[in-house]
Amino acid sequence: QIFGSNPETFVKAAQLVQGQSDIIDINMGCPDKNEIKQGAGSALLKRPKRIGEIVSSVKKAIDVPLTVKIRSGVEVCNLEYIIKIAKIIEENGADALILHPRIAKQGGSGSVDWNVIKAVKEYLSIPVIGNGGIKTLSDAKSMMKNTGCDGVMIGTAAMGNPFIFEKTNEKKTYEEIKETFYQYLEYAKHYEIENIFYLRMQAQLFFKGFHSAASLRKDLGCASSIEELKKLIELNAEV
Repeated sequence: QIFGSNPETFVKAAQLVQGQSDIIDINMGCPDKNEIKQGAGSALLKRPKRIGEIVSSVKKAIDVPLTVKIRSGVEVCNLEYIIKIAKIIEENGADALILHPRIAKQGGSGSVDWNVIKAVKEYLSIPVIGNGGIKTLSDAKSMMKNTGCDGVMIGTAAMGNPFIFEKTNEKKTYEEIKETFYQYLEYAKHYEIENIFYLRMQAQLFFKGFHSAASLRKDLGCASSIEELKKLIELNAEV
């Protein structure tokens, strides 16, 4: 997923990563205030012409499928306007649209209006993928049934819980969580994203809900290295 505010930057980013990607997704839905101040993320929803320029430029510059992720608005949801934005994205070459039916002002909280997905789906010929508020397989099936969307994207609910994509809701053991987190650390090393601040956060999410979870998560949040993270995890397994 790439983000920015001008076509040239998007093209450079897309060409840089397309060799390592099955698809490229343009983020026009991020609600982060810092991104919005820079004219990126959901701020682009206020610039229909710029949206068309970005999508068209990136599509012409890459050889992999292109998707675009948007929200239902910034401060308010104007259904007619969002349908217009979705049509611009389609007309400029996107292969699919990802729609999170919350306004940027809501962030990740508040109600999710599936009716927005349903309405947009009726106006597009490209696939529409629903996103937002999906925490279980049942949620995903319900969204698809009630909106007619072609698929779902899961983001926040998968952080620290990659098991959400399994068909079973069986609770994992501490050992299973530990081994999965260690595998995650290997991926982080392979893709050179061993930022200890980020890995501490992921560790806290992975081990939420276990015995001594509160004290463990507090300790994990203070770890200064991957080795220290592993040591704390192993010590807690022995409790």
